Amino acid sequence: MTKKIFAVAATALTAALASDCRAAGGRIGIIGLDTSHSTKFADIVNVQKPDAAKGFEVTAAYKWGSKDIFSSTNRYPKYIEHMNKLGIKIYDDLDEMLKNVDFILLETNDGREHLWQAEKVFKAGKPCFIDKPVAASCSDAAKIVALGKKYNAKWFSTSGLRYGETMQKARKGEYGKVIGASMCSPSHFEEGGTHSDYYWYGIHGFEPLLTIMGTGVERVRTVRENGVDIVTGVWKDGRIGTMRALTAGGLYIYGGYVIVEKPVNGSNFVPISSNPGYGPLVDEILKFFSTGAVPVDNDETLELFKFMEAAAISAREGGRAIGTEEGLLRVFFKVVGAKVGDHHVRLPRQRLRAFGRQRPGAFAVCRRVPREVEVDAQPRDAVVAHFAAAAQHALELRRIGVALGVVEQIAIGD
Repeated sequence: MTKKIFAVAATALTAALASDCRAAGGRIGIIGLDTSHSTKFADIVNVQKPDAAKGFEVTAAYKWGSKDIFSSTNRYPKYIEHMNKLGIKIYDDLDEMLKNVDFILLETNDGREHLWQAEKVFKAGKPCFIDKPVAASCSDAAKIVALGKKYNAKWFSTSGLRYGETMQKARKGEYGKVIGASMCSPSHFEEGGTHSDYYWYGIHGFEPLLTIMGTGVERVRTVRENGVDIVTGVWKDGRIGTMRALTAGGLYIYGGYVIVEKPVNGSNFVPISSNPGYGPLVDEILKFFSTGAVPVDNDETLELFKFMEAAAISAREGGRAIGTEEGLLRVFFKVVGAKVGDHHVRLPRQRLRAFGRQRPGAFAVCRRVPREVEVDAQPRDAVVAHFAAAAQHALELRRIGVALGVVEQIAIGD
């Protein structure tokens, strides 16, 4: 009996020690050597070694990221050389690298590559940080979120500017209620047009804004003039946040302010005037790897991308107010070949039937919407609302995530 007790105790102790070891560190693999973040993060973990990096080491890198964005592809030789100097093994085969690491930094600069790369990581069961942008399109962002749920993956994505001191204090309620906020950020577009307008760089202003204000953006309006986009978001509770996107090249200005309930140094305006750099973000990533606690909810990340997509649509359409769900709903219209006019939507019946056969979960939506909807003397938003109601009823969604429900069906192949 005594031997049995000791054996059980020894087994429990071994398991506990193993668990502690896993929590205390591990081997990190990097995907994509087409961005400076790959080398910067490797330097922080392997060379600078902050307290959060104890027990962690970047041991491997899968080199391929972008295939055709020159500002990315011209970096491979330099960054591969840098990794070699750090003693990091370079892999040409992603599956092979995944067998030899515990955690993943998905750093590929080209968001178009993230969907297939993320799916491999999720399938392999590796906790993962996906660097900005999580995807090049709103539909791919929704698919990645859906795949994460399908594989029960532990992952998160964010811009490092989320972790500025003022943003975090506002988020934690240290200033009391946030009444409103305004951000300014560089927002040049990817020159080849491969990414939705603000995903490439404007995210560095949108992410802090959503961090400060919280989720619940309902509609967005963008005014585009002379190399500057002024984005106004209205939250469900009536609060307003703005983003000044500097779309002309050469301006790298980060900053803004928060309007708060509790005065700080006698003022209800709290300035934001600095870029926190990479350190706080890497600390959060390593803390996530250690604890498994996801610091940024995946659905919040998807809302961020819907916010940016709605802002881009509004800019292209002369400042029309756009609901944050409309961008994803348009994905559904595009997939089925719908023609969207100011007062109607034409849905080709044959395409709808084919779509329904391929994805039975979405067929309820296809059956419930008429071939053509005429909305007399009403804005196109009424058409969108009609389809929103039909799809919400058919899929029994808890929120108006209409197109999200459809896109999830596409993403997981039901």
